[in-house]
Amino acid sequence: MWSVFRSEVLKYRRSWALYLSVGLPLFVVLLVCLNFILRKDYFINTERFTWMWFSQSSRSMWGVFLLSPYVALVAALIAYMEHSNNNWKLILAQPVRRSLVYLAKLLMGVLLLTVSTLVLAVAILLVGLAFSFSDNISIGQFLLAVFVGIPAAWPALALHFWLGIRFRTFLVTLGVALAGNFLGLVSFTHEIGRYFPWSFPIATLGVNGQQGIDWNYLGAAVLLGLVFSVAGCWDFKRKEAT
Repeated sequence: MWSVFRSEVLKYRRSWALYLSVGLPLFVVLLVCLNFILRKDYFINTERFTWMWFSQSSRSMWGVFLLSPYVALVAALIAYMEHSNNNWKLILAQPVRRSLVYLAKLLMGVLLLTVSTLVLAVAILLVGLAFSFSDNISIGQFLLAVFVGIPAAWPALALHFWLGIRFRTFLVTLGVALAGNFLGLVSFTHEIGRYFPWSFPIATLGVNGQQGIDWNYLGAAVLLGLVFSVAGCWDFKRKEAT
């Protein structure tokens, strides 16, 4: 397993997926930073020129608008690299269990998601230090509030990775991602809609981000992610070498 995963890591060292994982969270923090600079007087007058508001604004923008499309794009890029180069015959002919191949690629997606989350956290901290906010934050609680995005995004990542491997065209995964993110935005407060794969990041990092962490809700996200992972792995084991 480790050798298969290591080969995946080496493959994506200079890929667009890695550049996206670093650049997109930096872009989010930059937008929030510009908003705080351009509207500094407003934030000061409303007592919102603080660590708490800057952190929550960055996490909300990331969770509500970009996290689900980001994991879909990463999943599509990982699958498309093999589809575009017609590598499946070579990969599936190797003396390695197909389940290990699938899990190694899926773990690569989790690693890239972790990288993007770490970049987001570091960028928020550095900008916060540069602004010299008057209030203090707990680094541990802050990191926890950012890194819950990983389990929250797990169902969407696993689902889109399955779609990316299943279909050769790049557009299927991205089309489902755009429709799903819109569905998540309009239904994440609904009793059933909050359990859609795209609703978890929105509810966890977005508007409910200041209400604490709902561990039962995150547990449901992890369980759903595991279901999609197992289903995708089972489907991949039946894949023909085309």
